[in-house]
Amino acid sequence: MAVLPPGRANLLVAALRPDGTGVFSDIPAGASIPLALSLDEDPASAAGQIREVFLPSYRQAVWEARTRAVTTALAAIKQTATDWGPDPDDVEDDYVAYYQEADDSRNRVAWPHIETAILHGPPLIAGIRAALRSADSLDPQIRFDLQLLDPVQHALAQLDMVRAGWQQVSARITGSDDNVEAERYLQEELRNELAWPYAALAADGPLAKLAAHVGSLTATATPPQVDRSQAARLRTAPSLTPGPVASSPAVPPGLPSAPGLSR
Repeated sequence: MAVLPPGRANLLVAALRPDGTGVFSDIPAGASIPLALSLDEDPASAAGQIREVFLPSYRQAVWEARTRAVTTALAAIKQTATDWGPDPDDVEDDYVAYYQEADDSRNRVAWPHIETAILHGPPLIAGIRAALRSADSLDPQIRFDLQLLDPVQHALAQLDMVRAGWQQVSARITGSDDNVEAERYLQEELRNELAWPYAALAADGPLAKLAAHVGSLTATATPPQVDRSQAARLRTAPSLTPGPVASSPAVPPGLPSAPGLSR
């Protein structure tokens, strides 16, 4: 984001936090470093300064936030699957009713975490593959975990298709009478039935482990520092007192085209 404060001769450039995704609200303020640029600054020079000052800390902060979100989501999916279902020995009356109640509860708890994995899992996978050094790929355990990323990536893609199909069908179900509510419930049941095998596969995979490994590699790298001439210019720039950087919701990726869900 670049703004021209009223009465000033310098642009104020700051990075926006993608808080609208729901998982980046805890990115530290240090990831958005105010930078004053002259209006006469050469565009290429300005772009280079922005890359040098912002990107290392910002990318690291986003990576850590995304890793926390996906790690939490996958752990919750796994725990929900483990805890699912009543113990038949504890059911005194209608086991089917108890089973259905437990199933509905499991799905209500798990689906938001599945949504998080769908949204933030693929960028993590792409970042893992781009960031791992050749030495890491030679490590037997890392190489084995990387191979297991393929089925995780496939599972997340299938989950995205299931969600897209369910959304398409749900958009066509209008009204609020009993028949409509029953149809809506059946479509959610079908969505959950299709989604759970893929969600379980993703939760059992090495995505969280590899994301943490890549995060530890990038965290140990020393970020580039602002050179002395730039630091001097920032100190002598017209007085700017930037306020808090406003949050800007990230636009979620477009939904893929998928066939509608049906029984």
